[in-house]
Amino acid sequence: MKLKRKRIIFLFILLLIILYLLIYVLPRILGAFDKTVIAEHKPFQVKDEVEILMVRDETIYLANRSGVPNYYVGEGTVVRKGTQILTITGGKGAPEKEEIDNYKNEAKAFKGMAVKPDNYFTKSVGVVSYFIDKDSKIINIEDISSLREDDMSLFAYEGQNVCKAPDVQAVENEPLFKVVDHSKWYMVFWIDEGDIGNYRTGYSVDVKLAGTKVKAVIDKIREEDDRCKVILKCNESFPGFLSLRKAEATVITKDYQGLSVPNESIVTKGGKPGVYVKTKTGEFVFKRIMIITTNGEDTLIKEGAFFTKGNGKRVETVNVYDEILKNP
Repeated sequence: MKLKRKRIIFLFILLLIILYLLIYVLPRILGAFDKTVIAEHKPFQVKDEVEILMVRDETIYLANRSGVPNYYVGEGTVVRKGTQILTITGGKGAPEKEEIDNYKNEAKAFKGMAVKPDNYFTKSVGVVSYFIDKDSKIINIEDISSLREDDMSLFAYEGQNVCKAPDVQAVENEPLFKVVDHSKWYMVFWIDEGDIGNYRTGYSVDVKLAGTKVKAVIDKIREEDDRCKVILKCNESFPGFLSLRKAEATVITKDYQGLSVPNESIVTKGGKPGVYVKTKTGEFVFKRIMIITTNGEDTLIKEGAFFTKGNGKRVETVNVYDEILKNP
């Protein structure tokens, strides 16, 4: 009797397992072989993964004599014109003339961006930073137009922190700090010529970089062989804004929420784009679509109905949850 009861319990549990597999697991496995896809509302982005170069209006302040810097202002502080950033007091000994001359030669690379002041009061409003490009190519805003994609390898990803530890001496002509105009700066990158249709001068884009997102405006577009240089203008700051020179970024040119279908489902019939939608009888019928935009994998389309250009004829099209043939 006990054996029979155990057998019944075992069969009952086995039946539950089989039902679970049939209801939940098997459809998922078979789904990999589905010939259709459901039209759904989804977030829809058109974006490019790029490497950007950040170009800022910077003034670099050099040491007017050798000595120990005494800092009054921290990294990232917004200051007014005429703010004192530091003073220099006597050091442990005079540096070698060769060392002073080396810094003097390095300062020439700053192309007019560097000043050697009588004192260390800021000459303009801006943000104070101690990260300076020392061992890589230097760039200022005037260089943007002549910048080539091949030049990107000459720039470091991040500037060097030149802030001295206590009692450490600075050498005459050595860069001590910079003041950055945070009201306007630029991002430069290159994309394939075939993707430039998503970019229009004066339009806004979102840029995701360094774990954050900023808004920017497309300032200029320049064709260079089979690539295009895009210049963005921005007035938003983010962590790393002062120290980074290059960064991997995602540029989002279009951000929608709407009805989308896979590109592989779209066919042309009679010169008109459309998809095959499954009817209640199991047949597939062609329905025209109106394309809004595409991101290379999926296409955002008008939902329900649209009117044709010219004669304004109403055309019934795809609705949400329609079942669409995946590969016609």
